[in-house]
Amino acid sequence: RVEETSHDEVGELAKAFNIMSGRVLQMINGTKELTANISHHIRSPLTRISVSVELMRDKIVSGKMKDAESMLSSIEQEIEEIVRLTENIIELIRVEVAHKSDEYSKMSLTDIASETFSKYKDLMQLKSIYHSIDYSKIPVNIYGVYRDICELFDILYDNAVRYTYEKGSISFSIYQDDGEVTITLANNSLPLTEDMLNSIFEPFKRFAPEKISGNGLGLAIAKRIVENHEGSIQAESKGDFFSLKIVFRQKRLIS
Repeated sequence: RVEETSHDEVGELAKAFNIMSGRVLQMINGTKELTANISHHIRSPLTRISVSVELMRDKIVSGKMKDAESMLSSIEQEIEEIVRLTENIIELIRVEVAHKSDEYSKMSLTDIASETFSKYKDLMQLKSIYHSIDYSKIPVNIYGVYRDICELFDILYDNAVRYTYEKGSISFSIYQDDGEVTITLANNSLPLTEDMLNSIFEPFKRFAPEKISGNGLGLAIAKRIVENHEGSIQAESKGDFFSLKIVFRQKRLIS
């Protein structure tokens, strides 16, 4: 960093240089933190697999094959978790660096919302979750990457269903007004503090009980997808309701 000793052109240059160097430092620190988190999330299940292998070997030697089968199932679950984590990390990197404007096409957000709801309908019924939908029967169209927008809706519903307790509720709405499309999804959840909300879109940030599976990458990916489409996403927590609000502006809309 350099000293900002004047208010002329040189001073403005020094100020701009310091801002740039701060952003570079932030990016470097963010990369280090992400790498450390990835290492931790992969090393932990690998450690548990090693322990299970040793225990299974002892069970086999002692002839307790039934117990060995149980250990094998545990190893399989850990491997599945590593695979899911790896896929999510790859996906996070993809939406960070591989967004191409030539992949844009016209799509209906209301159609994608209906298709996504159908995927989670049975799971919501299983948890006795009340679900309400509010959007126009007239298709709300957007110009974007179809695969990414589908993944965005999938992340929204997956999170909502995962964190909503039994007999809770989920509400979903899409409306278009004055050159903007606003998507809102709200669900029952444990209250979150302001500090939690400020960091909820960072990779590997989770504020849920350990019994709820997940690796904290879903909302990080969702944020990248929204920003790639020049939109904004905000999280809010009021009482026992958590909500996400996404806004796409006119530049990406198609009438």
